[in-house]
Amino acid sequence: MTLHMVVTVVLVIIVSMTLQTPESALSAYMVFFVTKENCTVTSLTGVLMIVGVTIALGASLFLSRFTFDYPELRIPVTAGMVFAAMYLSRVFVIGPLGFAIGFVIAITQTMAERAPDSDALVRAFLWAWVAIVYPIILTVVINQILLPVEPWRALVRALTQRLDAVAAALERVIEQGVAGGQRDITLLDLATRGGSPLLAHLKISEMDEAQVKRRHASLVAVIGASERLVRAGALLAMRTALPLSRNDRLCAKASLSEIARLKTAVQEQDPRLPVNQTESVPTLPELREIELAIASFRDCLDGKLSTGEKPASAKTKKSLFVEDAFSNPAHTRFALKVTLATMTCYFIYTGLDWPGIHTAFITCCFIALENTGATLRKGWLRLAGCSIGGLMGFFSIMYLVPHMESILSLVLLTAAS
Repeated sequence: MTLHMVVTVVLVIIVSMTLQTPESALSAYMVFFVTKENCTVTSLTGVLMIVGVTIALGASLFLSRFTFDYPELRIPVTAGMVFAAMYLSRVFVIGPLGFAIGFVIAITQTMAERAPDSDALVRAFLWAWVAIVYPIILTVVINQILLPVEPWRALVRALTQRLDAVAAALERVIEQGVAGGQRDITLLDLATRGGSPLLAHLKISEMDEAQVKRRHASLVAVIGASERLVRAGALLAMRTALPLSRNDRLCAKASLSEIARLKTAVQEQDPRLPVNQTESVPTLPELREIELAIASFRDCLDGKLSTGEKPASAKTKKSLFVEDAFSNPAHTRFALKVTLATMTCYFIYTGLDWPGIHTAFITCCFIALENTGATLRKGWLRLAGCSIGGLMGFFSIMYLVPHMESILSLVLLTAAS
């Protein structure tokens, strides 16, 4: 994913500087927003974003008929669109589409401050469509041709990561001869993260491969078994230190061998695993739980475990909004906080007549995450990254540019020799 982002951003910068397209910062933002964990989700997000941007610019052109010469109307419309974008990003099933429409309407309404007349504003809107859409298309293309990550491979990698983490805990226990007394950050993170990311990979995989869709029930059960396995592994690592008996050591080795077989089988579309014939039972409760979780994982992967699901007689009616869209006040509070932050930035740079920092408006929307802690962490990371990037840019301007002739001569002489 890092390689995809770096390559795409560099290409966007080259295209924007070569063709002198406006809003190059916005073009670069699109790469980070559209790039997702696999090429299928990236393509889907890209299509939704292009549709949303097109609708939003049409709506913004219509609204500008009434708001262009009237800041007292334009400012409330901008604030309302920011609120709608952030609210829909949380409650709309197709979140990126709702966010794209509201955000683009809001950002294009702020362009009226810098447009001398309506003709310039229309041209700015049309160039904004180009500046937003072409990096989205470029991002989708790069993700498809440069080391594409398929949803099924992402699911297999996530399951393998869980098996590896438990295997590492068992290896440590076998080597030291002591269970517990450790703080395994990897296992703890996997045990508390839940299975939502894996279920998302599974859902996307079913869109691409019919065979995966036929195994939906068993794979959902496998994901559940993997959660049980990492919880048992975390408990084994974090329990009170206790020396292993000879029988427990043998059971831990048997579990480790079984995990190695599961790692191989999980990569197959139609695995067939023999039943483990181990008769010894560990005395340590955590090792017993690991054995049971491994057995559940194996049976679910092999399709032998009944999930108790009944075929639906009729299709469930799907809603465009999440279940708590209109009952959970957290969605409204989130949208209000982001709106307050963005409009405060808007008033500051407009009041100071400093349009060069208008990306502060965009930044508020892009660093806003699901909770305050995550938002603050991303904000501090962004601040640190901008500071380091600024220092590196200053160094390159002060040192590299004056010496570019010498550097170029040195490179050419080295190549010639």
